[in-house]
Amino acid sequence: MPRRRLLPLAIALAALSGSLAACAASDTAFFVRNKGADMPVWVRGNLQSGKILIYLHGGPGSNGLTTSTKESFRAIEQACGVVYWDQRASGSSRGDAATDTLNLAQYVEDLDGVVETIKRKYPDRKLILLGHSWGGTLGSAYLLDAKRQAKVAGWIEVDGAHSVVEGNRLSWQWVKERAAEKVAGGQDADKWRKVLSWYDQNPVVTVANDPAHQGHVEELEESLVPPPSSGGMAYVNLGMVSPYAPLAGATNGRYVMGSFVLTQAFLDIDLTSELGKIGLPSLVLWGRHDGRLPVAMAATAFDRLGTPAASKSLRIFEHSAHSPHLDEPGAFADAVKGFVAGL
Repeated sequence: MPRRRLLPLAIALAALSGSLAACAASDTAFFVRNKGADMPVWVRGNLQSGKILIYLHGGPGSNGLTTSTKESFRAIEQACGVVYWDQRASGSSRGDAATDTLNLAQYVEDLDGVVETIKRKYPDRKLILLGHSWGGTLGSAYLLDAKRQAKVAGWIEVDGAHSVVEGNRLSWQWVKERAAEKVAGGQDADKWRKVLSWYDQNPVVTVANDPAHQGHVEELEESLVPPPSSGGMAYVNLGMVSPYAPLAGATNGRYVMGSFVLTQAFLDIDLTSELGKIGLPSLVLWGRHDGRLPVAMAATAFDRLGTPAASKSLRIFEHSAHSPHLDEPGAFADAVKGFVAGL
């Protein structure tokens, strides 16, 4: 058999054995079940630290378990426990999550189930939420309720979509400015003139034109910050010891995209005016070259939080795009570990 065919076969076998092993494993790997969704949770890291970080992945429809393979989170695991959770109809989640359960309120309810499960399994630990991208929406929405907020010791927003409305407005502007710079610099000028013409014809985000816009964003981000490596064999190891199921991720991603992300209800999310209800110690982290949720949103998140000035901080990563935990893993891990240590 040619060598190039061995890795996909290994991944498939590893994922199968991993799913079976997880069901028989200790409480470091388990499922939280709620309203048709069977959501995998994997707990790793330094659980003796007295602190546990709950990672809220992006998307919706992305993947939490695979984040355990990243250099930044491997370093964070040395300082505290880390919970990797695949949200409903996301990543390696199973079950039958109906379309009418794909809404922000339901994701918040699911998160509360995860928080309560972690509190029960690991009592007397301080819990910290870390939300990236859509995870910033989810974490912010969860913390708006005082009773839920009381269960958590700290909040970290990473390039978060606390306002999808504002994020899209700024992202449209960001692409037009970068495209104009390409034209002025003679960098594939004809192509970027056509892109600018497309934005003239599409002045605001809609369900129909958002996918094309995201393609322009990705191309421009990669011209500013080269994408990191994918992880390779780390995914095989992931499949051996966790509930990771790669085939489920592809199906879930398409389902959530069509049923939630590309809907007007999603595009209308805006929590900015309510961020003052969040009074927890907070850390806001953002990539300078984020084209999806541009860096101007970092100051808004920081300023609008109800957290006292002495208990919140803002860090901009100068060599990162939308995911500083991937683009600058060492600096990102240090920032998170420093915040967690101070709680």
